[in-house]
Amino acid sequence: NERLSSTPPSNWSNHPPSANHTRNNFAVVNKNLGGKEAPFRARINNCKTIDETVQIAHLYLDYLPPSETAFFWKKLSTLLGKSLRNNYGGPGGVGKFGEYWGRVKMHHRDDNNNQTMEHQLSSLFRHTTNGIVFDEYNPVDLSSVAQSLASIVQSVSGNRGGRMNKNYQTILHNILVRDNGNPFWGPVQDRTLAVIDSFRPKWLVSIAWAFATVMNMKPVNRNNMNNNLDVSPFFHALRRTFNQRRGEFTSKHLGNLAWSCMTCRQKMPLLLDDFANEFTHRRKQELDGDYKIDDILDPMTLCQWANAFAKSRHKDEELFRSIAAAAIPLLSEFDARNFSNLAYACALAGIVPKVPSGSY
Repeated sequence: NERLSSTPPSNWSNHPPSANHTRNNFAVVNKNLGGKEAPFRARINNCKTIDETVQIAHLYLDYLPPSETAFFWKKLSTLLGKSLRNNYGGPGGVGKFGEYWGRVKMHHRDDNNNQTMEHQLSSLFRHTTNGIVFDEYNPVDLSSVAQSLASIVQSVSGNRGGRMNKNYQTILHNILVRDNGNPFWGPVQDRTLAVIDSFRPKWLVSIAWAFATVMNMKPVNRNNMNNNLDVSPFFHALRRTFNQRRGEFTSKHLGNLAWSCMTCRQKMPLLLDDFANEFTHRRKQELDGDYKIDDILDPMTLCQWANAFAKSRHKDEELFRSIAAAAIPLLSEFDARNFSNLAYACALAGIVPKVPSGSY
């Protein structure tokens, strides 16, 4: 009855079977275990509880290819998100806590069940990390699993409101945050750098968001992953990729990437200069009627641009004038929070953007 440790065994990084071998075996096992009526994805989709989802994924563990592993973590992240939204009851209330867990038939867990859950989740996490370490993941699966695991880390680290079942919170925190963070996020960065030319901008945004999320956690101890993870190689490679393929990146992509760079506390003035120059260049082309790429802006994107640059202490008056000019036609779409965020960013940057008379 000893509590299982979340520390992986010494042979945890043994090379897994080849990707083709895994996929072929998965097809056979998927048919044998799930049958024609319930293949793996259908069974995972039908799961209503975290326990059930983990148990089914663990049943397929030795045969899960990267695409199905990413699908499992996305499902788990979704279930955790639902638990947080439904458990929040506001000051002095229990909200939907009892209703939610009653609806999904969540019962009190004993120590043996907790040990089983921790063992299964640890095995699934090691399987995921192995696949990344040994280059089994393509860009779409890598970005998906990184985003899902970062969302889970965010959920179990207390960065969101509400309450979560403490068993799940403790188990997932032990596996993903306390001990095993760096053996996952380091390989994610290495794999991204190896195949970055194959990444679409939205996948790079997911990777950057994942890094920003895990590095924005409140420190748990001196060995916490947000103190040890160096993501500067990713952002340097991102700059090279952007300059080679800048036409593929929308302003929304660039705003998200600038925010991630700021949140990761990266000193990247050249990258921010490149982003700012591209934003202002596009706005000038739009005014001249020369810009043909669909680059739709919205209040949230403009606020994100302004806040990312202001909090990075990267003052660019031309950029803020372009943001203000782009905001004027959208003022009817701004809500109180958007106005507040944009004004705060301008105040923080110490810039009062001026726009041509008669443009509002």
